[in-house]
Amino acid sequence: MSDHNTFLEMRQIYLNRHAWTSQQKSLNKIPRVGFICRLTPVELILASRAIPVELFGERKQPLSAGAYMESNVCPFARNILDDALIGRYGYLDAVIVPHSCDVVTKIIDFWKAYVQTPPVYQIWIPHVVSDHAVAGLKQELYRMAEWFTRTLGLDISSQSLRTAIQVINTSRRLLRQLHRGCQEGKVQGSEFLAAALSRGIIAPEQWNQMVAGIVETLNDGKMGTSAVRLLLSAAAMEDFQVIDTVEKLGGSVVLHEYCDGYRSCRADILEEGDPWLQVASHYVRETLCPRFYQPGLRLELVREMVSTTSVDGAIAYALANCDCYQFEEMALTETLEGLGIPTISLHTNYEAQQNEQMFTRLEAFFEIVQGGSKTWQRQCQ
Repeated sequence: MSDHNTFLEMRQIYLNRHAWTSQQKSLNKIPRVGFICRLTPVELILASRAIPVELFGERKQPLSAGAYMESNVCPFARNILDDALIGRYGYLDAVIVPHSCDVVTKIIDFWKAYVQTPPVYQIWIPHVVSDHAVAGLKQELYRMAEWFTRTLGLDISSQSLRTAIQVINTSRRLLRQLHRGCQEGKVQGSEFLAAALSRGIIAPEQWNQMVAGIVETLNDGKMGTSAVRLLLSAAAMEDFQVIDTVEKLGGSVVLHEYCDGYRSCRADILEEGDPWLQVASHYVRETLCPRFYQPGLRLELVREMVSTTSVDGAIAYALANCDCYQFEEMALTETLEGLGIPTISLHTNYEAQQNEQMFTRLEAFFEIVQGGSKTWQRQCQ
């Protein structure tokens, strides 16, 4: 089985990420550059010899951000802004915000007006998948590199970018191996999530060393079994509550189709040729984010995943008021239903009182899936 202690360490690092990152920076003095979501080309951050730090929401009601962002917008974005307003990101030297959705983009205006430090840069990301989009993003990468030099005094060369691509590709391959461990029952879903989330906090080279040690132990591990095997499809999946509940009920998430999960590691960046072009091509063609408004690409990935690994059911988990993912939710549910896979939809706004409701709904879903009922959708929604 897996190296439980290392997974537990990664989980604690994630849960205590502000204090841990601040302490690490005080020890090694290496700049930290924050980024929001996996649309951000983290290879450029690493190529500048800074450490990329992913910004996450958390299960709490934002107090300060409520004065600037309405309650009917994405709780993920509101929580990140709230942490910035109360000074939790004092260890960051800069923040990169991709043009992922309207709400995340709006963070930049509030950040510049009310947070001010550290400096923030918005990277433009195309909304279509095409050769023109790749060429446009390549030019944007050049502009981002110029901003790093001008604002932070950090240079990004083609050679340093090639090296960063190799390091991040290693992270992707290791995460894929952990995902395979989930499918074989050697890695618990909550352990995979701990590794996936801590990948955005721990320096890439250090994370690679930690996970490489785990992967070595998987080869000799015995395959495990669980009563209910599930696919989890989501956007930002920074909350352990869902997977912990699944495991408490005796099930296991064996397929992790969310931003920091398999979707972020499914394909490597090509290491030959122009590194700027290869980074641009990867983030346009391989991200499969619903904000590209090409649902067929992501749904094809889901079909591929469930065709190679058997599952008993699926969870479609979405943040409240996340238009991009809720727009695709019906198509996702219909796709899974068409394959004979029962699916339950869960939405969250990070309120703690939702925990009991989530447990009750998942418990009912498990009973129906295990009983083979054909009326699961009517009873669970």
